[in-house]
Amino acid sequence: MSAEQLVPGFCRYLAAAVDGLVFDETGATGNVFDSRIPQTPDEVVSVREYGGSEPDSLIGYDEVFLQVRVRGPGGDPRPSRARVHAIRDALEGATNVMLPSGPFVVLIRSLQPPFPMDGVDSQGRFEHVLNVSVEVRNAAGHRV
Repeated sequence: MSAEQLVPGFCRYLAAAVDGLVFDETGATGNVFDSRIPQTPDEVVSVREYGGSEPDSLIGYDEVFLQVRVRGPGGDPRPSRARVHAIRDALEGATNVMLPSGPFVVLIRSLQPPFPMDGVDSQGRFEHVLNVSVEVRNAAGHRV
């Protein structure tokens, strides 16, 4: 298991689970992006890995933290707030999920409720964030 597999697989999973989301692996189209927030379109979702808990060297599972950032159109926080809550509803408590590109996800849970970012971006667009813990099967080497 690696971020190269986890983040794109998670993006594809989100796009399949939440209405209105589209993930293009190349990043040329769609509105779900791997680890970046482009200037356009206005309404985007970005997924990035940002660490996790200390792994147990004998147990074949890793807890990885992902941040889902949702940006909405300028001037109104409601669209991005609604989308981040729809994403949380689709993810919270999901168990035994094989991501489209692998790996096997044992559990997805929120680390806290979705929250707004401070202020707006340079174009007046609001962002909301959801941080999630993703427990991933990772049996490698001496881990079972």
